[in-house]
Amino acid sequence: MGLNKLFKSGIALPKSNAEELEKSLNEGKAFFADYNEKRLELAFSTFSPDMKKALFEVIFFLHVNDPRFENIEYKGIKIERVSGIVRESFYQASANLYSPGTLHGVAGIDKLPATFREEFYEYTKNEFGVIPGKEMVSEFPPIVSISSLGSIGTISHKPQKSDLDLQILYELQPFKFQTEKWTEDRLKASFSKEINLGIHRLCVQQNLDPKSLSDNPKLHKELRQQSVLKAAKTYPYLYQILFQNKDFAKLLASPQGRQLKMNIILEMIQLITQSEKQSQADVLKEKERLLKNRILAIQDYIQTKFPKEEVYLFSCDCESFRQGHHGTTLESKEASGSAYELILNYDVLMPGIQFASTIPTHFIISKNFNNSSQFYARLINFIRFRCLPLYHHDDDYLVDMGATPSLKMSYMLTHIGAAYWESFKAASGNLPKALLNLLRIEVLYNSRYQLTFIELIKAPEMIDKLIPDNYREIAKEQEGDSKRIYGMSVLQVLELEQELLNLPRAIQLDLRIDPWWLKYKILKIFYSDPEVLLESSERRRISRNIDLCFALHIKLSDALAMFHPKTHRDRFLMAFLKKGFPPNSPQRLTIERFFMGEVQTINHFEQDLKNLFSNCLDRIHRIIALHDIPDGSSQSEFEIWYQYYQQNFEYAPNEIPKNILAHLKVPRASIRIRYEKSRRRGSWIFSGHAGKDQSSGMPGGARSDIPEVVDLTYDMSFLKGLTYCILNGYYGLLRAGSLQETKTKIDIDLGSADLGNVVDNLWCVVNSDTASLLMDRIVGFFPYRKSHYMDGVNFGKEVTEILFFMNLFKFGRISMLFRDNLQRWYVEEFDHSRIAIDAQKYYDNHQALLDHKDLHDSIQLFLMRYFINMGSKNLKTSFWYNYMSSGHAPGLDSRGREKSLSWQFQDKVLKIHGEKNYTNPKEADAQSELTKN
Repeated sequence: MGLNKLFKSGIALPKSNAEELEKSLNEGKAFFADYNEKRLELAFSTFSPDMKKALFEVIFFLHVNDPRFENIEYKGIKIERVSGIVRESFYQASANLYSPGTLHGVAGIDKLPATFREEFYEYTKNEFGVIPGKEMVSEFPPIVSISSLGSIGTISHKPQKSDLDLQILYELQPFKFQTEKWTEDRLKASFSKEINLGIHRLCVQQNLDPKSLSDNPKLHKELRQQSVLKAAKTYPYLYQILFQNKDFAKLLASPQGRQLKMNIILEMIQLITQSEKQSQADVLKEKERLLKNRILAIQDYIQTKFPKEEVYLFSCDCESFRQGHHGTTLESKEASGSAYELILNYDVLMPGIQFASTIPTHFIISKNFNNSSQFYARLINFIRFRCLPLYHHDDDYLVDMGATPSLKMSYMLTHIGAAYWESFKAASGNLPKALLNLLRIEVLYNSRYQLTFIELIKAPEMIDKLIPDNYREIAKEQEGDSKRIYGMSVLQVLELEQELLNLPRAIQLDLRIDPWWLKYKILKIFYSDPEVLLESSERRRISRNIDLCFALHIKLSDALAMFHPKTHRDRFLMAFLKKGFPPNSPQRLTIERFFMGEVQTINHFEQDLKNLFSNCLDRIHRIIALHDIPDGSSQSEFEIWYQYYQQNFEYAPNEIPKNILAHLKVPRASIRIRYEKSRRRGSWIFSGHAGKDQSSGMPGGARSDIPEVVDLTYDMSFLKGLTYCILNGYYGLLRAGSLQETKTKIDIDLGSADLGNVVDNLWCVVNSDTASLLMDRIVGFFPYRKSHYMDGVNFGKEVTEILFFMNLFKFGRISMLFRDNLQRWYVEEFDHSRIAIDAQKYYDNHQALLDHKDLHDSIQLFLMRYFINMGSKNLKTSFWYNYMSSGHAPGLDSRGREKSLSWQFQDKVLKIHGEKNYTNPKEADAQSELTKN
């Protein structure tokens, strides 16, 4: 009968379906080309030269797997942190980027986007002597998509700041199936294998040993009959044709033959697909292993050659991507695992840039097919098996990234883990960004607003239909209420979008295709709707902070000193600043204080965000409580998210906080420390002086957004404030690596300050030189160390280093600066009045101080409070004295004497407390349960 000829002759769709698909194909290709070009233009206008080179080399080596690159030599850059200071050094490096027998090749390499095509070819020719072409691929190009993740190509793409995260999707079999080789004999053999597999499954279900069937012919016959019946039910037409010699030729030629032909083709597709998976499972597994290893090798090479560019390659097979399987938090901190799944596809990943000109099929397939997983999958199979001539011209450039149906409440209800994933991210990183993401999740729990970004990009008019009818009246009320800060109104948001869209074509910016703008826009619309949130003060507070968080994410400070925009992003920043943060407005003053590092404003903002975050989490809980549907998140992953959030979201009272604004964490020319007794408890003020020619140590040179002098912190103890400056990067090297390299100068200005008594004023003060020495001691004792997010889950909190201080601005005071395995820093201090009363005695006789019972009672209380075992091999300790009994002024005696006294103190503490074991019973029980699970 020539069954495989049915594929070549194709299928005839109903006229309405055929017209719909042809229209969606033509319109979808045009839309995608325009969308991708605009995003590429924005990305390349922001890329640094090295970022472009890194991208070009990623594409090149994903495509070319040549023996000449078995030992490629290049100049590597090593970035090290030495005592907390970042230093660069060059070295001669080599890499092996040749992997024999590994699949290689990038689909669409011959039709790269015009935005960078010629520049790419010129670079590869000059750098490697090769212009990559289609002829260089393996049996077929496995890399079907190289797309951007995150901020790349959006208005939040920050020069020299945004990582180049690339999603590398691969197929281990060609997109187009070679149907010519599937003769009747091969189909029959595959059908027979299906029957045999059915017998094996029946044996497993009945706890039978398949080998025993040879001794029981009757049982074997019964099982075979059952398997045949099931296979015949799954493939009724193929069974009749292949095993009953049924001839459907006349029926196929009749007017009623169209549906029959489609049914036979569908059965063949299913059988062939199943057969390929089963017969090549081991081969495909090995091919995947080799391919993923090669992708990792390319990433390692790129990261050592261009370490400043932060390039990461996230590889995934297309089938896993379509199912929303993106790794697990158990293996990577960046993998959301079961939290988002398809929500991540539709709302974050799919609106990315395609760097290799392949077209995601969801762009060219109409909404009717996209919204039905069954119809979508069937259509894709027809395309892959070349049954639809309509797609023949483009099928070399198509990538199946899955359908993009509208989200349903039932799916959201089984993915409440997304809220805790954002809680995990808020506790471990960027709080403003995490709040925006959590608010977005709350939006998706409202059935009216369940529109994904990929839907909105394709149909931007959908989002405007959600705007409350009275939004103009609301805007007027907000503008007339000078006592409350609302942030931008929905009217202003729409005006800004239209202003940039109405610019001349050469400088036009269409925000409607920008995922980050869509997130901002839909949040502003949602939280202006009284039906969503009845409490007006909370809506106002959320709306105001959405503006501030968004401004920080897009780094609006770049626009504060900008006069002439050069790029699309520049034009947006200037327009957004003018519209949402006009001069002298409360919002403008707030954002300026953010970028200059005004401590009080930043601290208030952080507390406000944490409160909003907790409130949003509570509202999501209330929504979930109305439905009795179990969460689909992995329990193990949920434990990580929840436990990390519980441990890290709020600062402990004695914890040293980290500034949530990363742009302020740059070394200052000097830090001035002054004491004001008139202030409330914690009367130390630390001010940072930038210096006229201060360089941040990052590309771009001086930081114009940091003023000459700014308060860094206040109302902290001296030790806590000192460490705060180290932890947040204010103390370090300026112009690192140059001949003008200098270190942050420490200047203590006590003036006529009175610490309370003559003893403290005489023996306990720290001068500028001693403070610098003390800073270096802290930096050296607490080396830079990466914390692993799983440490708190696997091991609980554990103090790893303690630095003890004696007599810091108070005689008889013992201070403990300590750090745990989660890289959180703390300070505890104990004062001892009985020691202070007899200060002269203990000043002259430090051995008597070492033996004092009050001192060791405090140390024991400290050890018990934090479950610290002084005898632990994992614990590092050291001691610092702030007075010397030699009669010299504080800090001017030899370091050797201080070191000797420190060793004596350490020996005494270990002798008294080293054998005592303090264990946290709650953590011990929790770890026991975790081990069992």
